[in-house]
This record gives sequence, C-alpha cells and structure tokens, in this order.
Amino acid sequence: MELFEELVKRGHHPDVVTYNTLIDSLCKAGDLEEARRLHGDMSSRVSRCCVPNVVTYSVLINGLCKVGRIDEARELIQEMMRKSCDVLPNIITYNSFLDGLCKQSMMAEACELMRSLRDGSLRVSPDTVTFSTLIDGLCKCGQTDEACNVFDDMIAGGYVPNVVTYNVLMNGLCKTDKMERAHAMIESMVDKGVTPDVITYSVLVDAFCKASHVDEALELLHGMASRGCTPNVVTFNSIIDGLCKSDQSGEAFQMFDDMTLKHGLAPDKITYCTLIDGLFRTGWAGQAEVLLDAMPDPDTYAFNCCINGLSKLGDVSRALHRMLELELVPDKVTFNILIAGACKAGNFEQASALFEEMVAKNLQPDVMTFGALIDGLCKAGQVEATWDIM
Repeated sequence: MELFEELVKRGHHPDVVTYNTLIDSLCKAGDLEEARRLHGDMSSRVSRCCVPNVVTYSVLINGLCKVGRIDEARELIQEMMRKSCDVLPNIITYNSFLDGLCKQSMMAEACELMRSLRDGSLRVSPDTVTFSTLIDGLCKCGQTDEACNVFDDMIAGGYVPNVVTYNVLMNGLCKTDKMERAHAMIESMVDKGVTPDVITYSVLVDAFCKASHVDEALELLHGMASRGCTPNVVTFNSIIDGLCKSDQSGEAFQMFDDMTLKHGLAPDKITYCTLIDGLFRTGWAGQAEVLLDAMPDPDTYAFNCCINGLSKLGDVSRALHRMLELELVPDKVTFNILIAGACKAGNFEQASALFEEMVAKNLQPDVMTFGALIDGLCKAGQVEATWDIM
C-alpha cells in the first residue's frame, strides 16, 4: 500500500487492473475500510479513465460478504445496476452475494435471488456454482427437502451438477438422518458421469459411523478402492471413532495400523485422541498410554484424553504422575477431570488439594468443577460439607 501511495504522489496513474489487484489483496487481508476507500478513489478519477469495472465491484462485494456485511454488498449491487451496462453484475458477482446470504442464513432472500436469476429478470443465468451454493446453504439450515427440490430443478433445467453439488447435498441428507437416500446418490452420480471423490465417501462413512452402522461404513471404505478412490485421514478418523464407540478397540487399533503402514498416512491429533479415548474406555489402558507416548508433540487436549481414561479407572495418582512426566501445563478441563476422578475414588482430600491448586493457578472453577465435588460428597453421605464449597 505504501508503494502504491508513493507511485500516485510521483504522478503515476494506476490503471483499473492495479486497483483491482490491490482491492482484492486488502479484502483478503480483512482491511475492508481501505478497500472501500480505494474503490471510492477510483470513482473520483473519471477523467483519468480509471473507473471501477465489474471485477472491482465483484471483488469488493465478495470481501464484504465474507465478513457478513450483506447490506453494504447489496447496496453495491444496486449501484452497479444504476450505472451503465459496462458494470452490470455478472454471475460471479451474484454467486458471491448468494454465498454471503447463505452464510448469514438469509435463505428467503437467497431463494428469491435464485428465482430472479432463473426467470431472466437479472439478465444473468445461474451456473453450477449458484445451485451448489444454494443447496449447501439450505442444507446447513436444515432445509434438506428444499435443497432436494433445488437439486431436482437443476437437473430438470438442464444444468449439470458436479461432485461439489452432490457432496453438499449428501452431507445435508446425512446430517438429517437420511443416509439411505444419500447413499443411493453415489450410483446416481456414477450414472451421470460424475466420479465420487474422497469427500463423497468420507461424508457417508462418517454418517454411518455416527449412526452406529459401522459395518456399512466399512463396506464403503472397502468399496472406495474398487472405484480408484483412496481414503484420507478424515475417512480413517471416522472409522476409528465408530469402531471405538462400538467397543471394537482392537479393530480400531488394526485400522490405525492399516492407515499408517498400508496407506502411508500420518495420523493427526484427532486420530490419536480418538483411539486413546476408545482404548481407555474398553480397558486397554496400557495400549492407550503407549499410543500417547508415540504421539508426536502431544498437547494438553491429548493429555486430557489420557488422564480422563486413567481417572475413570480410578487411577488418579497415575494420571498426576503422567502430568508431571510429560511436563504439560494443565488447563481447567485437566483439573475438572482429576477432581472428578478423585471424588469418584472417594479421595476428597486429594480432590480438595487439586481444587486449591486449580484456584492458585488462576483457573476459574466452573459448574463442572463444583458439580463433581458436590456429587462426590453427596454420594459419600457428606451432604453438609457441600455448603463449604458453595
């Protein structure tokens, strides 16, 4: 920006491409006020043949929509339509505005915009991105029936959905427990010449696992290979989580090995924490601790998974030992887990000491902290003692 200002001071006259590039950069950096100032500066340079064009407006409208400034974006579109034909909004302009409306859950206006694009009143026709954006917005607002209607209208109108269109609709269907319909869309995709990608399969795998249909998820995982699609870390994380929650920690551990050894994928924090939690939950404490030690750069979240497992097994002392051993800084969640574990084991002296340490570290006790203490004391028949901590 300083270089730009220096060029102007020296009498150079930036062209519209220079302005557009700078406005785009400012929008991406979040400096919308400076971007708007430059846009206004262009409008004052009519004599120098440097007026905003459709790209200028579209870039600025997109930037405003990204941060939820819909009213300002709408005003710019109206300004464009009041000007000459050279700056009429194009489909890129409208797609940016539609995306902004959807992200603000303004679905009534988004659907009205689509109707205007379809009936030709805006002199611009929607494209695949337009339909995909609206379908995604409707799905995220839980309006999957409306999203399916838009999809059907898209097909009937001769528009061709792409893999993104299918993925956003399938994701919406899965989140509203319409997994069978989502699953059936894979064959529909293939019939229409659209190749399912790893996102397509991962969406379905995750949905089946969350619904405790792990066998169906595994079938999908194996079916990916037959279509030449390689699973990624997200796919495996969903499978591992599903196996752990169905008390199949041994199979989950085997899946972890397949992921790393067979497919050459590096597990992320979610992989490790999911498996650590699952192993503890099914009594495989030793394997869980081995996995924690093998985890590169374990953080407090990963450590909390470990101590939560140890605490639930009643081994708070071991949990404290691991905390010191790993030299990790405990947070509020850490102390809540330890206090709950100590209370469950009936060790209120240890729970009290942990509570005092928590306060000393300027960590504010919350409802979980007091709930664990009160629950433990009540179960131990020490109801009167609960008044001392309230």
